[in-house]
Amino acid sequence: MTITVGDENFTDGDMLDCYINIYSKHCYAGMIEYFFNRENGQELLDRWMYINMMMNWLLYVWWGVPHAILWFSFTRFRLEANPEEHIPKWEPAFYDDLTFNEWLWFKLCSLDTQMLIPLMASGLLGEEISAEAGGNQAIFIKRTLGFWTAENLSDQLAEHDKWEMYMGLFSLLIWAVIILVLVLVPYYLILSAYCTNKFGLEEVDMACQAAFWSHIEFGAFVYPKGGLYWDWAKDAQDVYDQHLIDYPPTVEEETTTTPAE
Repeated sequence: MTITVGDENFTDGDMLDCYINIYSKHCYAGMIEYFFNRENGQELLDRWMYINMMMNWLLYVWWGVPHAILWFSFTRFRLEANPEEHIPKWEPAFYDDLTFNEWLWFKLCSLDTQMLIPLMASGLLGEEISAEAGGNQAIFIKRTLGFWTAENLSDQLAEHDKWEMYMGLFSLLIWAVIILVLVLVPYYLILSAYCTNKFGLEEVDMACQAAFWSHIEFGAFVYPKGGLYWDWAKDAQDVYDQHLIDYPPTVEEETTTTPAE
């Protein structure tokens, strides 16, 4: 399917060209016509939302939290200071002869829309709108910056602030899962195996953990006087014994009751 936008053609293959480049001469107007045609616009937009949500996972991991900080410290205030100039437009001619600062600004706005719109449409955080209420087309109109107006800017910023916070927290949650799966779980499994093989323990205790870390050295300079290195041949029994001396385990005393005569 091909839709004419001015003198250019906008096709399904242009979706990749518009990734993080939404607010540009060709993309935004083309996307509007592409996603709002009566034949299959809703279906095309649903597919775009789904594919871009899949593509966005790496963005959420490495840029989600910095982007939320950037929004609250810079982007929203720039929009608020001069909405007529800084709100993106859908007309292709608006993007003719951009200065470098203007080009960079609309790249930042494109990145913002790229990260938030698919997340809103995913339903993970509750934004999903039913087909009867307009579905993803309603989200596209309601949330893309190009449909914002100076008259309603305060309400739109307040709603957008909420979603920026959601996106930042969502990114932190992804990091928590990554750390749990890739760091904490393997660490516990290795530590458990170490305690079992080295000291015959069925459960990890603090003394065994201290012995485990005694094999690893870290300094501020380069090896051998610094850096990160380990020596698994080191005998850590004295570390284990000293930890038990310094922090003796608490033993619960059994209380006996004398039956009343």
